[in-house]
Amino acid sequence: MSRIFALFLLLSLLLTPVQSKASTGVFINELAWMGTEESSHNEWIELYNSSTTTISLNGWVLEVGNNKIILQGEIRPNSFYLLERTDDKTLPNVKADQIYSGSLQNEGEKLILTNRNKNVIDKIDCREGWFKGNNDSKRTMERKGNAWQSSNKPGGTPKGENSKGFSKEKKNYIDLTLADSSSIRYKNFTLVFLISLITALFSAIIVLLIDKEINKI
Repeated sequence: MSRIFALFLLLSLLLTPVQSKASTGVFINELAWMGTEESSHNEWIELYNSSTTTISLNGWVLEVGNNKIILQGEIRPNSFYLLERTDDKTLPNVKADQIYSGSLQNEGEKLILTNRNKNVIDKIDCREGWFKGNNDSKRTMERKGNAWQSSNKPGGTPKGENSKGFSKEKKNYIDLTLADSSSIRYKNFTLVFLISLITALFSAIIVLLIDKEINKI
């Protein structure tokens, strides 16, 4: 019995290392694709880090259509990262974390956020039209859990909690790039853990049966 337990413990440790890695928890959180009341050119993009870890964005890329924005700096736990178009005057009362060039087409865009290892962290395909937001009232497109909503007020909530109903739900995946490895995503952590345990137990039983057969010879 002690041999089975030892084998089970060893195989569990070997098969379940991915579960000890922290999820990046970074995602595209809000888009002012329509600009502001002051100018339609005053566009901005907001990222959010729902994890408990400060994440370096150096080497990360945010693709907006054919435009590639090379990110810099870091995003602190449970904090926002604001990108303002052209200069920091886009939102005079809110300091930008990074300035970018280019524009968000009113007809829609596809956005892809990749990390330094070129693994896709988040993406939004709005090429057939923005999911939410309003150009006339200048209400932004805000994330609400795994869906989207238009901001309750014009101008949205730059570097602030999204409109009522916003959920800080973390994305259910594990990104091993924090350990300089390849990205592996899972939709259900519990399922991964159970599969690993079952696999470890099955492997331990096989090893034990083989050991018994060898001792019979």
